[in-house]
Amino acid sequence: MRLRTLVLPIGLALLGLASPAHAAPITYNFAGTLTNSLNGQNAVTGQFTYDAAIDALSSYQFSTPAGSIDTTTFPTSRVVQNNSNFGPVSGLAFTVMGQPFTDVFVLWFTMPNGVFDPVDHFVSAPITIFPNGNTVSVLSCGSFAGGCTTAYASTFTSGNATLAAPAVPEPASLLLLGSGLSGVFWRRRRLAPRRLAS
Repeated sequence: MRLRTLVLPIGLALLGLASPAHAAPITYNFAGTLTNSLNGQNAVTGQFTYDAAIDALSSYQFSTPAGSIDTTTFPTSRVVQNNSNFGPVSGLAFTVMGQPFTDVFVLWFTMPNGVFDPVDHFVSAPITIFPNGNTVSVLSCGSFAGGCTTAYASTFTSGNATLAAPAVPEPASLLLLGSGLSGVFWRRRRLAPRRLAS
């Protein structure tokens, strides 16, 4: 009986010791259509992982008509947050190494509630970034640039980013589930001798 009365306080203490959950990096699948085609191709597909803890991309890989854009061919990326005529927006900008002012690939997303969340919020129309002027989601790839196989430039007509995988449960939720399962296991073991006796 004494052990039974200790289970609840111990479980609550363990929950209190659990560290606050930190948002895990989130991976998105991307598919977009470019205005101009190259060799009959105008699709951009790929995947990127956003880490909110550092407000940056931890990995990315895109296939485009002009070549591959990934951490090897374009090792420099930025997450740019600004206000625009659409409201708060975030841009994912990919730059050739050694050319910090040449963004060859830029994807703009609106930011619901000011939080970076690209799912279903891709912006293909020109946007006005205050006070710098107009900008747009674009692939502008020179033959000198990383994985580009040829010079090519195009804006986007559409795009969509979707979650690649379900979110990982928070540590506190896992601890609560584990405590509940251990309680069920302990109760079944305690009742087992009574069933055998009857």
